[in-house]
Amino acid sequence: MPQASYSRWAIALHWVIAGLLAFQIGQGHTLDTQSGSTGQFAAYQLHKSLGITILLLTIARLIIRLVVQRPNTLADTGWARTLSTLVHWAFYGVMILGPLSGWIIVSTAKIKVPTQLFGAIPWPHLPVGIGLHRPMEQLHVVLAWLTVGLVVLHVAGALRHQFVKADHLLERMIPLALETRARALLVAGASIMAIIGLVLIGNTLRFSAPVIDSAAGSETTIPPVEAILLVEGEQGHENLSSSTPENVEGPADQVGKAEAPISSLWAIDSGGSLAFTARWSGTSIEGTFSRWTGEVDFDPAALNQTSIVVTIEMASASTADQQRDEMLFGESFLNVAANPKARFTSTAVSHRGGDRYRISGILLLNGKSRPAMLDARIAISGDQARVTGSTVIDRTLFGVGSGEWAATAQIAGDVTIEFSFSAHRR
Repeated sequence: MPQASYSRWAIALHWVIAGLLAFQIGQGHTLDTQSGSTGQFAAYQLHKSLGITILLLTIARLIIRLVVQRPNTLADTGWARTLSTLVHWAFYGVMILGPLSGWIIVSTAKIKVPTQLFGAIPWPHLPVGIGLHRPMEQLHVVLAWLTVGLVVLHVAGALRHQFVKADHLLERMIPLALETRARALLVAGASIMAIIGLVLIGNTLRFSAPVIDSAAGSETTIPPVEAILLVEGEQGHENLSSSTPENVEGPADQVGKAEAPISSLWAIDSGGSLAFTARWSGTSIEGTFSRWTGEVDFDPAALNQTSIVVTIEMASASTADQQRDEMLFGESFLNVAANPKARFTSTAVSHRGGDRYRISGILLLNGKSRPAMLDARIAISGDQARVTGSTVIDRTLFGVGSGEWAATAQIAGDVTIEFSFSAHRR
């Protein structure tokens, strides 16, 4: 006879937690292989959010286990009952200690990266000592592998009871009328394949953080290391969708039409870069921003009408080191959660001879606005242009590096910004 099933809440929590664990295992395996350009920051935020969710759901599941009547224990040999008990309680252990160890890792990091559950709910750090950081990192990895082993044992035990001992175990956690062996086998296979599928999804998931368009205020996604240069001509702001301007009509008595003005609308070619270099204990640390966009009104013959606005997505920064990038995104440095973008707005442009220009403006970074100056080379040849340039900013003026990192003995105050890209006339 089929055994009585678990309560609906117990069943729901069992499968939701199982799915989240499968996804977490798959995603956690790839976190260190991602970079800023593949959305590593967003991936870590999701991993933390799901970890806390598993912790809360496990506590709820444990309460239900303790207060709600469960089906009778199945008859079995002594060793099998002991192993089953150990596996079940070990599961509760990893489902609590896994998220808890991750929470401690985040809380004891040298640079505190704010946690926003699913980007909406602030989650606090635990008041624990930094000495727990390394042990918790090691424990977190061990618990991940232990979870995999427990899943294998749990599934093997369930299949043994269902198909070897004919205990109708699946009906206890899958409330279906599995009156035939074939149907039970089908349900068991589908459940296993679903779990494997969630592992694979987590293992292959990549993120593409949105780029915030400063003019429209909307969010768009653009290919990495590629921006759009918008140029306004003397006739006013050109429509980006228009590749060539319309001809200008002459006076009524003029024969024919005036020549179409040369298009001042440019598009950035792929392969451009926006890079930064800082010095840590005398060693150069190089990084890049992979997502940025700009609006540029530039006419070499009318520099007083130039208007340049460049917006940079801070979460796209990458120094090719996960731990260092996590520090960079934290409250003590770029504080990405509170200030997700930086913006440079020009105020004046002067010609320095040849293709060299000096662009003065205001840089908004980390919530602070300070004067900044760029030196650029803009070489235009027909419908092609090559733009390179650099500037040096003092990070301390923007509060990038607060607390123990405000001093410049270990991390230099000056940070070099370099940009380089080709553009073609649209």
